[in-house]
Amino acid sequence: MTTSPLAIEQTIPVAQREARRDAVWMGELVEESVPQLLRSHQRAGGLNNRAAHNMPSKGAVGQTCEDLLQILFPGFHDRAAVQDGSVDELTASCLASVISHLTD
Repeated sequence: MTTSPLAIEQTIPVAQREARRDAVWMGELVEESVPQLLRSHQRAGGLNNRAAHNMPSKGAVGQTCEDLLQILFPGFHDRAAVQDGSVDELTASCLASVISHLTD
């Protein structure tokens, strides 16, 4: 008497079956997604290489986002609170920084 594959599968703990199923799903997802991402890079750019326009560094994007947060919420994203009367100066400085990052 032979044991069916389903019967063998049911003897494997549920967590192990789910982990194997998830691994198969992730493998399929990667196989489908990587070619799509590469086609997207070819169509729209997005690779940071010498032959094309360089994308900004992670640090530059982070600084721009921090400046935008400071413009929208003065004093909430700094180590120190904003002093009375300095919001206009702080906002102007952050806005100049954002413009500089976006136009470089």
